[in-house]
Amino acid sequence: MRIPPHRGAALAAALLLVAGNACAAPAAVPVSTPSDSSTAGIDSPTVMVPTGEAPQPAASPGAGLLDDDLATYTDAATGITVDYPADWGLTEPTETVKATSQTYSATFSSWNPGPGGQAGIPAAGTKFDLTVVKEAPTTLEAFAGAHPEWAPPDAARVALSSGQPAIRLEMAATQGGPGPTIQWLAVIDGQPVILSGVGDLALVDAVAQSLRMEP
Repeated sequence: MRIPPHRGAALAAALLLVAGNACAAPAAVPVSTPSDSSTAGIDSPTVMVPTGEAPQPAASPGAGLLDDDLATYTDAATGITVDYPADWGLTEPTETVKATSQTYSATFSSWNPGPGGQAGIPAAGTKFDLTVVKEAPTTLEAFAGAHPEWAPPDAARVALSSGQPAIRLEMAATQGGPGPTIQWLAVIDGQPVILSGVGDLALVDAVAQSLRMEP
């Protein structure tokens, strides 16, 4: 299902709100922070795939970063699931936000944001947003085609650990921003999802590769 032009414009505007909520993160990052939640690049596990060939799971040195002391987050509304370090902070939108928003995001951070919520990225901090997109195309190619700004031609075709195809885009730091940003786009069992993060990029890649659907 292709999003009508007026809905697509609203969706793109909503996702770009993260630029103001994540301390001048690159404006191209298509994630959003719900109104009631706060807000050193290293070798990445990118797998370049020639046109017409199926992507394979990336052999990532960062994948080992998720071997110990993990927590698992499942979005109850969709079943989208991801593994992340158990000692990280988590800010999750309310069920009302999930039910009434075109997009919504859970935010994970390597520090505990405290009761005040996400107030910025400290030195050496790592943060990612897991964004669910509703009423969007239900295949990866259709989703990418509807939003070429999220999946330009130079974006890498990669795969999740499950073998599910995905698109990975790395963006350089903007002036005054927290650093380079990476985002993974995937459509899992018909559900579009975007994972975008800054900080320890190998760790963000490893987290992204754990994306899957739970019953």
